[in-house]
Amino acid sequence: MIKKIFILASVLFYLTSCTMSEQNKLNTTNHDYVDNSVLYETVNKNLNEVNFSFFTEKGEKVIKVEIADNYQSRMVGLMNRISLPEESGMLFVFEEQGFLNFWMKNTLIPLDMIFINQEGVIEHIAKNVQPCRGLDEDCPKIPSEKPVRYVVEVNGNMADKWGIKVGDKIHW
Repeated sequence: MIKKIFILASVLFYLTSCTMSEQNKLNTTNHDYVDNSVLYETVNKNLNEVNFSFFTEKGEKVIKVEIADNYQSRMVGLMNRISLPEESGMLFVFEEQGFLNFWMKNTLIPLDMIFINQEGVIEHIAKNVQPCRGLDEDCPKIPSEKPVRYVVEVNGNMADKWGIKVGDKIHW
């Protein structure tokens, strides 16, 4: 019982420590991941999963993506996962288009980050980004380079394997 109260108090403390201005800055700052397995399981166990298509020179590539479309699910992302099925990923959906920064804090697997504008055109691909096991200050930020509204994370090197390039289009 004490353990449950402690976990609940920790989650409540964390949630109340995030001000609305911090949440609104998410579109222009890095994700503020937290190593909190209770929050991770609560947020990610109920994410919607949909088919997602990349339209490339090689043709259409369809994968399954989990949708992270609120502050908590975007904050948790793919952290603490030890694997990701090859033809799957996570789609981060933001309320507005803007310059975004991601990082790999608490992410255990290499990822490709595919940055997509609100028209569904790929603007930038950060390839095979490696996990960060250091302190927050040691984890580099991965910028979108251009204003985007969506980011898809897939296993590292999948963008090259599937022939995904800047300028390709997406649909889900």
